[in-house]
Amino acid sequence: MASRLETKSRVDKQNPEKYKKRKSVFSLPVIISSSVTLFLLFIIYILVSPAKADVALKIKERLITLSDGIVHIAYKEGDDEMADLYYQVKNTELSASLALDADKEEYEETRAKGTITVYNEFSHNPQRIITNTRFETNDGKIYRVRHSFVIPGYKRKGGEIEPGKVDIVVYADDVGSDYNISKGTRFTLPGLSNDKGRYNKIYAIAKTDIKGGFKGKRKTISQERKSEAIESLKKEIVDKAFESVKASYENALVFKDAVLADFKDPDISVENDKVKITLNAKVATILFDKFDFAKYLLENNSNDTLDTDEKVYIVNTDDLKFKLVNKEDVDLETDTIVKFTIAGKARIVWFFDEESFKKDLTGKSSVIVPQIAESYKAIDGEPNVSLAPYWADTLPEDIEKINIIYTNKDLPNQ
Repeated sequence: MASRLETKSRVDKQNPEKYKKRKSVFSLPVIISSSVTLFLLFIIYILVSPAKADVALKIKERLITLSDGIVHIAYKEGDDEMADLYYQVKNTELSASLALDADKEEYEETRAKGTITVYNEFSHNPQRIITNTRFETNDGKIYRVRHSFVIPGYKRKGGEIEPGKVDIVVYADDVGSDYNISKGTRFTLPGLSNDKGRYNKIYAIAKTDIKGGFKGKRKTISQERKSEAIESLKKEIVDKAFESVKASYENALVFKDAVLADFKDPDISVENDKVKITLNAKVATILFDKFDFAKYLLENNSNDTLDTDEKVYIVNTDDLKFKLVNKEDVDLETDTIVKFTIAGKARIVWFFDEESFKKDLTGKSSVIVPQIAESYKAIDGEPNVSLAPYWADTLPEDIEKINIIYTNKDLPNQ
């Protein structure tokens, strides 16, 4: 061990300059130079780092209490130019099906039914067809309508007649599968046989298969299960219409009770011990403009009066109870007004154009942000601005670097 220490000592003594050079790596000039370099890099980083801004603000809102003791009136759009509130109607045809395991067998007699298109080539005047009118196939099978209807008159286009037409449901005159026929089948109206002009020019063609006729024993389900299934299908159709209108029309406001469905008789078929129930409906949905509806409620239930450039909307429509008055008597094809009640606490919020506000802020001094905010009627109070880096006094030129923070509680996206 001593010889190694002595050897190390001799080497150091023989190369004193090498030893000194190794010590000089951490000399004062090097340290100063490195510090200056790091400082300059830090300054450059600060200068090139993108500025950011957080602008915290509160949107104006009101909470109003609505009573179902007040009946409101809305007018069909385009009917009354002085009305406070308008509505539109969107029509559609929907269907829903459900298959259930058969749980019993019983004797059944059912009549076939289906849709026919009735044509009028006889006159340019509409033709009324009375309840229980017969429609006959070439082989003598009789089908009847269960209510009266009107066939529009024909039109002339380019010298040719375009017949008036209307779709209607017919029912077989007797039960059984013999009355199940395919679409495209032609019908005459025996009741017009004494008037050859009308008899030859007023006719019908099956638009769908006419089916469902049966006589005998077959698998089925209890009446209770059938009723439950039909109610479930009705709800499904109403829900479909409700969601479809909400998704399809921008700024539309829809309530479940404003969906009116005309349900047809259910189609029931049996296959492989499964009972399939299909329900069809014509659905009319009342919709309002969400801004107009909120404005109507706000101005009629508070002291607020909106300027023409102000918009408000309701953020909690699901919490409100909307109900049409005398819903069963509403006929949206002919009525020009609807009456309704609405109850609950409505949270009404001012619409705020965030993108426009951010554009107005770009490159501006933070000192004038309150002044800019004053021109936005949706902003309640003075915004609070936080800039980065901390010594910055102007907002970024890049709109993406400006972040708006809403201080309202649970405020959804507008």
